[in-house]
Formats: sequence, C-alpha cells, structure tokens
Amino acid sequence: MVKIYRISLLLFLALLSLSREICFSGESAADSYRRGVFCYLNGNMRAALNELNEAISEDSAFAKAYNALGMVYIKLNQYDNAVTALRYAIKLDSCYGLAYQNLGYALYNKPISNEIEAVGAWRKSLAYSSDSSSMAEAHYNIGQALFTMGKIDEAVKEYHNALAINRDGIQIRFALAQAYETKNELQMAECAYRAIINDDSTFTPAFNALGDLYYIKNDIINAIRFYSRAVECELPKCRSYRKLNDVLRVYLDDLSGARDSAFVVARFLDRYRSSILAGGRTRFENKQELADALDDFEKSKTNDIKKIYEIFSDSFFVDGIISGFFKECHGDIRLDPRMAAPYYRLVKNQCALIMVIERMRNELKAKAEKTLPGCNLSP
Repeated sequence: MVKIYRISLLLFLALLSLSREICFSGESAADSYRRGVFCYLNGNMRAALNELNEAISEDSAFAKAYNALGMVYIKLNQYDNAVTALRYAIKLDSCYGLAYQNLGYALYNKPISNEIEAVGAWRKSLAYSSDSSSMAEAHYNIGQALFTMGKIDEAVKEYHNALAINRDGIQIRFALAQAYETKNELQMAECAYRAIINDDSTFTPAFNALGDLYYIKNDIINAIRFYSRAVECELPKCRSYRKLNDVLRVYLDDLSGARDSAFVVARFLDRYRSSILAGGRTRFENKQELADALDDFEKSKTNDIKKIYEIFSDSFFVDGIISGFFKECHGDIRLDPRMAAPYYRLVKNQCALIMVIERMRNELKAKAEKTLPGCNLSP
C-alpha cells in the first residue's frame, strides 16, 4: 500500500483551536475534552482515551470529542474503532471537514483497506474545508488511494491539484514522480526525482528511486552513484544499505567478466603476434575467440575508472588506500586491438579494482551494523 501522510501539526493546532471553541457543552465535558487533547498531544493515548470517553459520557452530542477519540484510535492502530467514532462525529455534524479527513485515513488503513470509501470521505473533507494545508493533504491522499487502485492518470491529476495548493510539498512531488515512473514516462520521472534532491539533499527515497531507474537501464555506475548518496543521507534506512550492497555485488560480477574478457583478448593477441613472429599463418585459427571477447568486453562498460573515482572520491568509502588506487588509475587506458600490453594492464587494474570494491562492501557492512544494529547485508 502506498504511503498516506498526515500533517500532524495542522491536526494538533486544529484540536487546540477546537478545544477553545466549546461553548455548547457542559463545563465538565469541555474540561475532559481539553485534558484528552492535552494527553493526545503529549503521546499518552491511554489517558486520552479515558478523558475523551468521559467527555462523551457527559455530553453524548459532543462531535469534536468523537473526532478526537477517532484520532486517538488511529494513533493506536485501532482503525475499526476509529471508523466507528468518526462516523458518529459526522452523524452529529455532517459538515465536519476534519472528521471526514480522519475517516478517510482510518478507512484506508484498515486491515482490509476500503479505498473507495476513503476517497469519498476525503472528497467530502474538501467540500467542508477552507484550510489550504488540509485541502492539499486531502488531494494527496486521494491520489495515493487512486494509485493503489491502479488509476494512475487520475492519481496524477490529484497530485497536481495538491501541488497547486502546496507547490513545495516534497512528499507530493515524490508521489507524482513515482506515478510518472509507473506510466513508463521515465524521463519525466527522472527530472522530477532530480528536482526533489536539488531542493532537499536529505530526501533518501528520491536517491533510491534514481538508483532504481539507472539500475533498470543497466547503468550500474550511475545506480551506484545514487544509492551511495542515499546511504550518505542523514538518516539512511537498512533498505538503502541493501540496495547499494546489491548493486556493488552486481558491479563486481561485471568487473570479473570484463577482466576475464580482457585477459582473453590479451592472450589471443600474444599468441597471434607469436605466430606471426615464428613465421606462422597470418590468419589465426581461433579469430572468433577475439571477436567474442571484444564483444563481451564492450558490453561490460567497466573501463571508465575516472567516472568511478568521481563517484567515490567524496564518499565515506574512501580511505588512503582506496583514494590512492583511484588517483593512480583514473586515467583511461588506450586499448589497441593489435597490442596485448594495454589489455594486460587493464586486467591488472581490474583485479585491483575488484579488491577495492570488495573492501568497500566490507566497509558498507560495518557502517550498516554500526548505524542500524540488526541491519545484516547479504554476502
């Protein structure tokens, strides 16, 4: 299920405001309500339940207390109870925008989600809300529910509606980028993800999403680039470490294949040159071996040492040994299909690079375990 977010500060302020507006309830019910709101804001949900139930027992027509009770049940993940309380709040006040907003959230997050009813509740909240932040949230939530239902084009419209109200909403922009990606509009998705990280360099999901895009395109170097940035964000998750670890493993396999292909080419050229010097035939019997090896080597795309160095030069991976290796090897090797020596040098560099990447993976595992105990990475 896609993520539905709530603007908690907005809801807290709404509760505080509502607690000051109660004039139709008895003083005892109002006091219990205010104490319940205070407990809610301070994270004491059990005490909040007691106070709000007390308020309702003293005034059974207290719509705002039922809404607050529904919010407490949402915090406790008791969504069925939340739905019951919020429906009663709406029964008492059919124009209660905040209660519709909360009802949509509870319906969407039930163990068996009811996206259709949730969308209906959020649309009702739009009809009875005048607060711009609350309206942007409702459009976003509708978009997320439609996305879950596979109605991507409709979801995109809702995200645009949300952004028309809150143009800087990072979570909304990220959802829109994901929708573009789902529609296979990859260029639009990439531009949207890049715009997000330009505005918020700590938004890990966008870095991971860009890494995924490049991984799908088999651009392993750029996949490593963005997965590395995700890990270097202030609060990375185990998922980010695993993505980088996995793509480094893929890159190691690619490096090993390129090394083997380069060695085949070098060995062939040596044998070919030795055959000519010995007066042998100018056409070597296994010339297809060279063509196949060259083809495999070209497909590997692992010879760009300079690009690799640029990716890792500012990362937490680099220590004296790694940095020294890259500084020595960042220049491109000029390959000549008639000469074996450059290919042998390339094999040597790739062997060294394989050792460096393996060391990076070890450092990554150590960092993951230190930062996130229990985050175990695959071998």
